Amino acid sequence: MIVQLTGTLVEALPTYAVLDVGGVGFELGISGITAAGLPPVGAPSVTLLTRMVVRDGAMELFGFGSREERALFDRLVAIT
Repeated sequence: MIVQLTGTLVEALPTYAVLDVGGVGFELGISGITAAGLPPVGAPSVTLLTRMVVRDGAMELFGFGSREERALFDRLVAIT
């Protein structure tokens, strides 16, 4: 499981961010709270906590600025 990524912030929008980690770009779905806390595009050494969700043949990676936000996400996706 991928639990965090650290890299250069390549792109940041209200719903997703792209981190370049060793030459590989990772697109992460993010919340508005995480988006508001991101540094400017081009900033190096940006760390986001992550969760990967696999369902219906799709893999999605989500990024979080805090452990609390990630824990809330974990509780929400556990609901059936």
